[in-house]
Amino acid sequence: SLAKLFCDAIKLQGPCTVTLKTSTNNNGWQVSGYPRKDGSYTLRRGWRGFCRLNNLKEGDICTFHVIKPTEWDVVVTQREPKN
Repeated sequence: SLAKLFCDAIKLQGPCTVTLKTSTNNNGWQVSGYPRKDGSYTLRRGWRGFCRLNNLKEGDICTFHVIKPTEWDVVVTQREPKN
C-alpha cells in the first residue's frame, strides 16, 4: 500500500492507471491503482508483473520519483544478500 500522506501530496485520487518507468524500461509498465477506505492506495493489476520484470524480492526498496500523479520513475535498490 502507498501511504495516505504520499497520495495526498501528489493528488492521487480515485481508481487510475499509473505508468512506472525504470532505467531499463523507459516505455513504462502500467499498474492499476485503487484507493482504500483508510485513504491509502493499493497498486494491483500489473504490480506482480512489474516485480517479476525487475526481479524484486522482499526487502528491496522502490523509490518513486513522481513526474505527474500517474507517471513515476522508479529506482529499484536491491537489498544486499545475507552472508
